[in-house]
Amino acid sequence: MARVDLPGGVTVEPNPPGVGEETVVTYAGKLTAESGSEPITLIIGYGPKDKMFGKREVPMQRKGDHYVASFVVDYSDTLHLAFKDSHGHIDDNEQQYWSMVTNSNSLTYA
Repeated sequence: MARVDLPGGVTVEPNPPGVGEETVVTYAGKLTAESGSEPITLIIGYGPKDKMFGKREVPMQRKGDHYVASFVVDYSDTLHLAFKDSHGHIDDNEQQYWSMVTNSNSLTYA
């Protein structure tokens, strides 16, 4: 199972994530440095960044100095990741998200 280390303290395993497969995301980004920011939530969405579909939030668990969450990939499309803390602050990689294409041969469009 390959893992990818992305800028901003984000790792994703496996890479590429597969439809129907469990994907594990680790976050040690800027929201973790702020005191009282727990809990951290993973935000996922699919498709074009400006018209994401299938958006949902996944609670993350603290593991030392980082947070971990897992979820099953629902769609064959571009997967986008962002993070939210308890104060409502969002780390979305400067509105670029952390994005990757899932490993299927067909794309779904909303």
